[in-house]
Amino acid sequence: MGEQEVIIPPVLYLPVQRAAETTEEPRVIVGITRSGERALFAFTALDRLVAHCGARTPWILLPVDALALLQEETGFSVLILDQPVPGITGTP
Repeated sequence: MGEQEVIIPPVLYLPVQRAAETTEEPRVIVGITRSGERALFAFTALDRLVAHCGARTPWILLPVDALALLQEETGFSVLILDQPVPGITGTP
C-alpha cells in the first residue's frame, strides 16, 4: 500500500498564544523539531484542535492561501497537522 493522501481543507485552525498586552495580536505557535526545523502546528478541524490542545486554547482560523505569507513572517519550514502541541495538554 502507498502513502495515504493528505487532504487539506481551505482553512486551518491554528492554536495561538495571547499577547500580554490586549493591543497585540495573538501569535501562532511555532515549535522546533528534533532536527532543528521551525514547525507550525495546525488542525484541519476545530474538534481536533480541542482534542489535542483543550477547549480553552485560543485559536485563529487561517485560509490555506495565507500559509505562504505566514511562512514568510514566522520562518516555519514544516507544517504539522492534527498532532499534539508540545507544552499544551488537551482536555476537551
